[in-house]
Amino acid sequence: MWRVTVAMYLAGAVTIAATFAAPDPDTSDRTAMSVLGAVSLALGLGLLAAGPRRVLVAKVAPIAGVLLLSTVIAVARPIGATPLFYLWPILLAAYYGSSRYLVATLAVFCTTFAAASAIAAPSDDVAWLLFIGGVMSFTLAGVVVNRLKRRLDAVVDELRRTAASDPLTGLLNRRGFDVAFQRDLDRARRTGAPLSLVILDLDHFKAVNDRFGHAAGDDVLRRVGEALRSERRAGDALARIGGEEFAVVLYDADADGALRFVERVAGSPLMSGGPAGPMSLSAGIAAAEEGADTPEGLMLAADRALYRAKAAGRGRAAVHGQDGRALAPLAPRAAA
Repeated sequence: MWRVTVAMYLAGAVTIAATFAAPDPDTSDRTAMSVLGAVSLALGLGLLAAGPRRVLVAKVAPIAGVLLLSTVIAVARPIGATPLFYLWPILLAAYYGSSRYLVATLAVFCTTFAAASAIAAPSDDVAWLLFIGGVMSFTLAGVVVNRLKRRLDAVVDELRRTAASDPLTGLLNRRGFDVAFQRDLDRARRTGAPLSLVILDLDHFKAVNDRFGHAAGDDVLRRVGEALRSERRAGDALARIGGEEFAVVLYDADADGALRFVERVAGSPLMSGGPAGPMSLSAGIAAAEEGADTPEGLMLAADRALYRAKAAGRGRAAVHGQDGRALAPLAPRAAA
């Protein structure tokens, strides 16, 4: 948006300068037009020097462009095709601004265009036809572009969400999880809050698929996803990172808090429903130590803890670095 805005003002200055080379039946406006061309050039160079500052670019530049063009129309003799250039700032506001900001820009456009037309040619019927046609055309163009941009944004957001989520469970997929994991780990480093990673694996899941079919296996995976969501706190990152493997990042939770989370998930009634009957989980837990861990290091530590939990008989949670500690999660409760 910053680049387009700078280009708009610089192009405006060049356009005004170019008109001096064209045949002009009335040269009385040359001084005023020169000043306005210099103002457009100064605004373009000023924005270029200021850099992409959102307030200047998104809130000031489009309306300032409308005001500059209205001033040009008020002093230009004749008006000619000058109103066509309103399209630049209006499209800028429509594409990059909110619907509310577009309405404000259009209101300024209609008001100042009417005032400029009254000053420049109060009795010129052609000028008023230009005003009516310009208001209708540019307003419609702005509204259409703004609506298309809103729809495009919604499509992009949906594509981004889909690219980061697992279609079966609705949890994050590995790509989305990696982004969330890095974000939470960075936050833990800044704040000094504890952070724990939990990797959960469904015990004997292959036997479910072999005995009951893949539809039953998919049902089990969905139930695990629901159990995780039911026990999560706001902001916890939940993901399905492989076939029957899930991962959870618990910000502001130490190893004991992670163990309690595993107990609640394993004891959820959702873990006992469906044609496959009760399902058990094994879990590996790794806690970040003073913000010094990396995502890769914590994943490796949690994987090792998970391996130890499985080797101890499955249906257990193990904490990395606490080799003498293994906790059997609660047995699934009867489904409601």
